Amino acid sequence: MKAFAGKFNMFGLCILTCTYMTCFLSQSALAADDLSTVVRFETAFRRANSRRDIHQLEQLVFWNRATETSKRALRHRLREGLGRTIDRIQVLPFSGETALFGAFLRHPTLRPSHIFVVWYMLPRDNVGVPIVGTRYPIGMKDGTFYIIPADGAPVSSIHY
Repeated sequence: MKAFAGKFNMFGLCILTCTYMTCFLSQSALAADDLSTVVRFETAFRRANSRRDIHQLEQLVFWNRATETSKRALRHRLREGLGRTIDRIQVLPFSGETALFGAFLRHPTLRPSHIFVVWYMLPRDNVGVPIVGTRYPIGMKDGTFYIIPADGAPVSSIHY
């Protein structure tokens, strides 16, 4: 009976240690996502996309005051690129004159500072390998960069 109790205590200790390590590692992963620079934001986006972790991608979005329509449209666009190979990412300065992003100037949930362009590679077709570029406006709130939902889906274009 004592041998069983000793093994049970070791088993319980092992489970407790594993649980603690899991909590510690997940907290460390969240703390490691310092999104105070565009480079770190890009790294977090790439990691979440390659892991096919939609919840981690959604944490990169500034959801405050976003309409249900804009939330649905952005989630749909993020899921379309989920797990796809990223050819490259461009970060461009946001231009207030850009007609594509006029909705942000009317009802901004967060002031955009950059356009985060993600170029996803699609499967080869009869013509070649299509590459889709999706433009996500990003802005900073309290020292952290976020994707900003718009009234419609993020703008995408395709080329070969």
